[in-house]
Amino acid sequence: MGTPTKDDRFADEFKLLKGKITDTTEKEYVAHVVLFFGSTDDYLSYAIESDQELDATKGLRKRIELSGDAQTVFYRWVRKAYQNSKVEDVPGRIMRGMSDDLAEKLKQVKATYKGSFSSGGFNPRPMKDAKYRYRLGTISEHGLGTAVDIEDHTNPILSLAEWKFIETLSGRTVVRTRAQWDKNPEALWQAITDLNDAFAKAVAVKVKAIEDERTAFKKKLEDEAKKPTPEQWYLDYVKEKAKAPLKTEPEPIKIVLKGQEGLSKWKDGFFTLDKELVKLMHDNGFLWGATFSNTVDLHHFEIE
Repeated sequence: MGTPTKDDRFADEFKLLKGKITDTTEKEYVAHVVLFFGSTDDYLSYAIESDQELDATKGLRKRIELSGDAQTVFYRWVRKAYQNSKVEDVPGRIMRGMSDDLAEKLKQVKATYKGSFSSGGFNPRPMKDAKYRYRLGTISEHGLGTAVDIEDHTNPILSLAEWKFIETLSGRTVVRTRAQWDKNPEALWQAITDLNDAFAKAVAVKVKAIEDERTAFKKKLEDEAKKPTPEQWYLDYVKEKAKAPLKTEPEPIKIVLKGQEGLSKWKDGFFTLDKELVKLMHDNGFLWGATFSNTVDLHHFEIE
């Protein structure tokens, strides 16, 4: 990507990253640039050095998320965030990958655990929000080589709003504090497991109730239509239906999860981690993302 020389280049940058970052408008993005880099001129100067480093370091682009021009812009933010975290040799830090401490602790867990599990370690990227958008200007624990994701395909990051919705629908509340994790990780695991099961059951029950209600009403209409003289309520219904445009009834799951439809992916459950595995992560010095105050990151474990 050519080095930007005018402020209107930020419009192109924002288009490259739109939807992938927490900034939602070009104006917001430019304000973020000024806040993080000092000024737009400082940023443009910084971009020259960053772009040269990215292209000159063999294998570096293969380690960075995104591709092409978007990756180039992305690296500027990542590089600066590393430097703000006192990392002087950013390419060196990235190429080394997972920290020795994390690798050793994870090795101990795998050697002790009776089963198997998927894990993702080092990733030079910013932190993400519950919608998996990059929070530019930050650096993830994954980027520092001190965090790992365990079974992330079935144990998601949930926003606080989603978590509250799950608790409300399930009629349960989980105390997921750092103190609870330190004191009794099995109890925390059990509370989340019970919430998971209660949520899946509540969703299934409510969906079935809607389906049963619709089935019963449909049969009632069919039975009424067979009568020689249908009742007035049926005639009124048919009349109103004829005047109104055809509308498709929303799926039951959308009614049950109204306001948090994104949880439909997890209608059968959002938590699958084994108790023994979670306990081993605790005993080997990991902090669980389930205890975070800004999100509920069920697959995230980090060392301090």
